[in-house]
Amino acid sequence: MLQRPHTAMRRSAISTKAGLLCILAFLLFASPVWAQPSGYSVTIDQDPINAANDNIVSFTVSTAPLLTNFQYVFEDQFGDTVGGSGTSGFSPTFQLTNINLTGLADGPITLLFQMSDGGGNGPIVSDTSTKDATPPAGFTAVLDQDPITILNQNAVSFTYSGAEVGATYIYQITSNNGGVPVTGTGTIATANGQFTGLDVSGLADGQISLLFNLTDPAGNNGIPVSDTSQKVIHTISIDDVAQAEGNAGTQDFLFTISTNEGPAVNTIDFSVSTQNNTATAGADYIALSNSAGTIGIGQQSTSVAVSVIGDTAAEPDEVFDLLLNAISGATVSDGLGTGTILNDDVQTISISDVSQAEGTGGGTTNFGFAVTVDGGAALNDINFRIDTQDGTATVADGDYTGLNNELFTILEGQTGTTVTVEVAADAVPEADESF
Repeated sequence: MLQRPHTAMRRSAISTKAGLLCILAFLLFASPVWAQPSGYSVTIDQDPINAANDNIVSFTVSTAPLLTNFQYVFEDQFGDTVGGSGTSGFSPTFQLTNINLTGLADGPITLLFQMSDGGGNGPIVSDTSTKDATPPAGFTAVLDQDPITILNQNAVSFTYSGAEVGATYIYQITSNNGGVPVTGTGTIATANGQFTGLDVSGLADGQISLLFNLTDPAGNNGIPVSDTSQKVIHTISIDDVAQAEGNAGTQDFLFTISTNEGPAVNTIDFSVSTQNNTATAGADYIALSNSAGTIGIGQQSTSVAVSVIGDTAAEPDEVFDLLLNAISGATVSDGLGTGTILNDDVQTISISDVSQAEGTGGGTTNFGFAVTVDGGAALNDINFRIDTQDGTATVADGDYTGLNNELFTILEGQTGTTVTVEVAADAVPEADESF
């Protein structure tokens, strides 16, 4: 019996404790539903919004109440909107991603965001960004030099127009045959302008290509524009000439100076001078000293005449040189021309007479006839043939042994040779005889 009150008191205490726990749980879970949401903020993650991200825009909510409904609207300057709704999770900071704003116009974009629950609507918070999804367009770039030559390759320029002021430019100049590209980047200061002083000497001859593009401050890339030109660095050569000198007056030796890359795309000026080799100026040819010449645009070659003095003297072939110098508009590939004066005069030879005793006692005596080159040594091998002819001495009588079309040679550099005829020696008294 004493214990009942005690038992009753324990049951009362347990009941009271359970009630307190229920009240606490109710307060914990019910109070967010009843309280009006507040204290949250919103931030657009992209600023600016451009063509690269306008279909994947996101925003971040901070200090948000948990498990609370929200709605949002993106609005452009013309009142067009993109919106949505949802419920926050178990974190006070969350992000909504992949929102497509391609349908909103360029310009200011405003985000309106509101949270609400059973306690009512929270405040509308906002953030703004700028949408610029329109890339630069309508601009051009043109190379100012066509062709590019040795005269201008160190100072090439190009002109641009219709550019967006404040955009970042980038350009590249290349050759289809290689070399070191020429590049540059910076900020457009004026809509129309020119880039000058570009050195493309490191690019190979061939088609030169300019690629030019703009990126606006919002990060939108334009479509690259291009232009082409031809680079030709001419080289010139002088040929060799070989011809006969003639017997009198002068003969023009025409040397051809030509480009190696086809017709000239720029004027090429040069001068030439002669130089003695085995030929001597004044005696064999008329000297030139810094004589000017030009290959005009569209021409591939021109000629320079050197006057060679004719004579009738048999002499070796002689050589003089023609030198290219003072070149403008090209470089030299072969700057030495050789002029060979071919001897066109024939050397003559003579044969001597022989008078000597025939000898006695039988056998033969050699009569040596000297055949010599008139005027000096043979310029080349001289071949000739010998026939004997009876005079008062006859082959038939056994006076000598005849020669019939016998071949002899005076070698180059020699002055002559000897032709031997055998004469019979006898003891018969007789008059002098000849053959």
